[in-house]
Order: sequence, then structure tokens, then C-alpha cells
Amino acid sequence: MTAALLETNLQALRSIHPRAAQLLQTHAVDRKRYVVAPTKDDYITVLCHTMNGDRPVCSYLHSRYSPISEALRFAEHQYSDRDITLFGFGLGYHVQALFDKLTEGQHLHVLAANLDTLRLAFEFFSFEALLNSDQFLLDICDSPEACTAAVEKASREHRSVVIHRPSLQGLNDTYAELKVQLLTRVMPPSDDQRREYARINHFNNMQRNARLVSELWGRHQGAIAIIVSSGPSLERYADWLQTLPQRANIILLCAGSALRFLRARGILPSYVVLMDALPTVSQQFEGVDAGDAPLLFANFSSHEAVQLYRPKKYLYYCEAFAGISSDDVLSVGDSVAHAAFSAAIRMGAQMIVFIGQDLCFLDGKHHVPGALGEMTMTMTGPEPANLKRVRNVQGKYVSTQPNWISYRSWFEDAIAANADVSFYNLTEEGLPISGAPCISPEELTQIITGLT
Repeated sequence: MTAALLETNLQALRSIHPRAAQLLQTHAVDRKRYVVAPTKDDYITVLCHTMNGDRPVCSYLHSRYSPISEALRFAEHQYSDRDITLFGFGLGYHVQALFDKLTEGQHLHVLAANLDTLRLAFEFFSFEALLNSDQFLLDICDSPEACTAAVEKASREHRSVVIHRPSLQGLNDTYAELKVQLLTRVMPPSDDQRREYARINHFNNMQRNARLVSELWGRHQGAIAIIVSSGPSLERYADWLQTLPQRANIILLCAGSALRFLRARGILPSYVVLMDALPTVSQQFEGVDAGDAPLLFANFSSHEAVQLYRPKKYLYYCEAFAGISSDDVLSVGDSVAHAAFSAAIRMGAQMIVFIGQDLCFLDGKHHVPGALGEMTMTMTGPEPANLKRVRNVQGKYVSTQPNWISYRSWFEDAIAANADVSFYNLTEEGLPISGAPCISPEELTQIITGLT
């Protein structure tokens, strides 16, 4: 590490990005939070001390053993023949490895959000040749909003978007929401097996000659729609659901995973909603008497589950394609509760109430008993490292999965887009949902009684 090396890098950066050079020159690295450490092969890495909500987290920015080998594997896996936008500069090992694979006319655009680690990189390694290349661009994104905007712009321009996950995880808590957005919304993980199931299900479900969901639109104008999900708090509200007045303007849209729980307590939903493609979803319906509640199922839902379900069935599509009406397409996000929400809106509901939509672990539980067949509903062993610590409706820290936070974001966007509908969230310890105030069963009963 030399001052001369830092100045050489800054001089090269000044010619292409004066603002970035000025920011780096005056930036003081938090050397307690970001600690330079030697690797087994005599290079360096950085130990990042960050927070996951109320819990301290330590993670390495690059391999403790061989960061060069790690970078080469990263580049081999992430390379694309399109222009590439890479989030996360780190110490630059993976940046150089990815740049070395570029062909003529191809560009690498790197988004750097962490000035601490970028400054460290400039202190220890020479990037003069990289910065002077016409094929390389460096952009300082010094806020979560700027990062999100830059990644989404790259996606719109059909560039290949690559995330260096250790760089993302090494950001401080200011970027907590961005971490979730990038890992679950902008760059969702691929699942080849699930896609293959979806393809097979679509083929089989198209043979059923099922009713189309648009037959139901407008059928429940002015209704109170209660969306019943299978979060662990559903157990706490079973008694309230059992005493809910059976009136024409109250409808229960139940996620398939909550059906067994409701029926065991004598509660009959108005509709059951299904979306998941996995064959194991059929366990939700095995040995369960669904009464006469119609099933709303996605075109790629488990065809085994659809076959097992006996009452009326209505098909909806999750995306538009040639030959189908837009009336039969639902905005579904990534959760079956999203599909139920969209269906309730199209049916004409004037109020939507969430029950069992906890979006977090409660007492180590992630679902009510029986929601996923014979699987245990309680987390066993130590918490997985990818869980996030966020505040619940009481302001206490709870553990949640990144994709559950993205589910909440979908709800909040959809609620904001339906200002003429009232929303409530029946939960005591789940995550807050903006636009759906938390409410007690007693308060909700008073509201419903006043409307009915």
C-alpha cells in the first residue's frame, strides 16, 4: 500500500469521473468496520463488520484462501456476450477477471456503492490500465436509490446484470432494503426444476377445459374480502374466523396451504387459491373436504393438485400471451396471497383484510400446522445465515426471509395503486404492511358490523 499508488489510481479516475475521484480522495475508511486481512496465498481480503438488524455480522469480501481463483470462477460463471453491468467493485479481483473475458466492442460497467472498500482497493492495487480502457466504466452509486435506478436502467437496456454478492452483503444497514431488492426482485434466483414443472403443468392444465376466472369479476361488488394465508399467527385468529358472520358481502379467499387448517376447525372458505408449480402442493388437498368452495388456479399450478380438487375450478393466467384475454390475467407477484389480492380487487371488494400474512418467523414457526403436508412448521437448528432481522408491528426485531420482504413490497405497491379500497392487517407480531394498518379482532369486528 502506497500513497503514490492511490494517487495514480485517482489521477486515472479524474479523467473519466471527477466527482468519484473527489469523493474517494476525501473519504476516510472506517477501518474498524472494514479490516484488511491476509489470505493463505499472500493476497489480501477484507473482513466486513455489518449489522443484520439487531445482530452483528462478519463476512469476507473475498476468499480467505485464494481470491484470484475465486475471481476466475466468478468470471467464468457470470460472463455474458452482452454488455455487462456489475454491482460491487470489492477489491477488484472479480472486476479484472470479468474484464479480461470481454471481446472487442463489449463493455463492463461497474456500480460501486461502498466507498470504504473502493478506497481500500485503490490503496492496494493498480487500476490505471482498467480505468483508461474504453471498454470499462465506473459509476459511484452513493445511495440505495441511485443503486436501484442504475441496476434497473441496465435491465431496461438489456445489459447482463451481475451482482457480486459479498460486496452487496458488506454494505452497511442503510442499504438493507436494497440488498433484498437486488437479491429477490431485480435478480431472483433461477430454478430450472421449478420452471420445468411449470411447463408440464401448463400443458396439462390447458387440457382441462376449465372455466375462466373472468367469470367472477364484479361478482362481489362492495364486499369485504378476507385473505387467509398460512402464517403461524393464523392459529391465534381461528376462533375469530369461526365467529365471523356468514353474510353475503363477506368472502374468504384462502391460500391452498391454509385450507386444511381451516376445514379442521369447521371454517369453509369462499374460494381457494392455488399457484405453486411443485407436485408436493397436492398434499394440501389430500383427504380434505373443501365443501363447494371453487378453486382459482394458475395455468402453471401443480396439475396433480388441480386434478385432486373436486369442486368448481377457475383458471387464471399469470402473464399475457397470444390467444388469451387480458381479463383472465392476474398480477400475481411471487406469492399465492398476491393472486388472492388481485382476484379480490377484480371481484369488486371494497375492503381487504390480511390474516396469517406474518411475513416472518413467530416463535421459530413459519406456517401453521399442516400447511405443507407432513413437513415440520418449526425452524430447527441454528438460523440460516441468509435470514434478515427486521422490526415487526411492535417495533421488535424478528427474523424473516429476503423473499418475504419482497412479498411485502408487492403488497405495498398494490395497496398504493388501489386508493379506493380499505386495507387492514390482522396481526400482533408480524411485519407491518404500509397502507394496511394493524388492527385487533375486536376493532375489525366493529368495522365489519358497521359495514354489513
